[in-house]
Amino acid sequence: MNSLKQSKKRVAWVAIVCFTPLFLFFVGWFLYLSVTHTYKGENMLAFAEEQRWKAVSTLEAERGEVYDRFGQPIAINIPSYRLVAVLKLGGERVKGKTLMPDEFAEAAKQLSTVLPMTEADLLKRLEQNADLGQIEFGVPGRDLTVEQKEEIEAFDLNGITFVEEPKRYYPNKVFASSVIGYAQKIDQNGRIELVGELGIEKSLNDILSESYGLYRFEKDLAGRELISSDEQLKIEPEDGADVQLTIDHRIQQLLETKMNELYEEYEPKHATAIIMDPKTGEIIALSDRPSFDPNTREISSYSNFSVSSRFEPGSTMKIFTLAAAINEGVYNPNELYESGSYKYGKTVFNDYNITGWGTIPMVEGVWHSSNVAFSILANERLGLSRYEDYFKAFKFDQRTGIDLPGEVNSQFDFESPMNVLITAWGQSTA
Repeated sequence: MNSLKQSKKRVAWVAIVCFTPLFLFFVGWFLYLSVTHTYKGENMLAFAEEQRWKAVSTLEAERGEVYDRFGQPIAINIPSYRLVAVLKLGGERVKGKTLMPDEFAEAAKQLSTVLPMTEADLLKRLEQNADLGQIEFGVPGRDLTVEQKEEIEAFDLNGITFVEEPKRYYPNKVFASSVIGYAQKIDQNGRIELVGELGIEKSLNDILSESYGLYRFEKDLAGRELISSDEQLKIEPEDGADVQLTIDHRIQQLLETKMNELYEEYEPKHATAIIMDPKTGEIIALSDRPSFDPNTREISSYSNFSVSSRFEPGSTMKIFTLAAAINEGVYNPNELYESGSYKYGKTVFNDYNITGWGTIPMVEGVWHSSNVAFSILANERLGLSRYEDYFKAFKFDQRTGIDLPGEVNSQFDFESPMNVLITAWGQSTA
């Protein structure tokens, strides 16, 4: 037997020895799976049945919108678009459907007329990511308007497409911004949602938030829906609830104008103005400075000073001290007293003009906002303990509960009787 025949024979035996056990293993494994329908402890038929349910579609919903008391829009939803360049389909470049490398330069040239990116930067991004299936263009390629989308579509560029996303829009711009706040996009496992981050948008987020729906159905091997199937599952989407505020857009706009004038003239560190209906407590307008446009969110302060800061009420507090004294029947408008100064222990309190107005009736003391008159009412007529009860009855020791985040409580110390007395005419307590 020559050497060639011997070599062929050895190769044949090696093939038989090596591949016969492997062949028998696969045949046995196939027979085992066919009979038991089990792999790694899992029933393959059940798994295959489950895979039929993998056709799932998300049903979209919208975030609730915010309106003023007359139905004027304050926070609304508009469509926005994210630009995508498809470079490959199924891992392959497809002429006419994907953006080809020899089309990069023209695409960069055209897109640079719409996006805030230079032609060179666009071309560089395309060339550096040419091996990817698709690419995006970062911040410049997001939040595109309908007009920008249509302008790009007019270029008729292959592979250039858009993903529609929700966007919150504030048509009045700087308008009760610390009240309204803002909502921004959050990526929830690939689905873009709007989430409130400040103001009403945050505090009422659960009310405004939408609930996405779900549509799950059976499909055939080609992925087509089985229309006749009675095993479909559909969860209807639910839009968020709209919110109507007590804000009056006309008065709010006027207040914003006046706040701008004040801020420019006096340049305060911050300022707050509130317009309230005294009969109902409804907030008609509220404005803070510094403020911001919630569309661009160039924010220097995230505080709403109307609810997050404290201040001594000053002589406005005397109205409540007077009301308590009248209610208890201890206020006599004709009672005479010596204005100018009042001694409590070793401390002497003065009226704002120090010398006072001589001996005058209590009613004139009210007209003059006399610290002495209200010290007498609180300490000698009403009594400090009873005044403290009224302080709490007026709920000055509690938050208002306004629908805005970050409200602080009052700050007071009634362990000291002197603090109670000073509070009666507007100081010591914030």
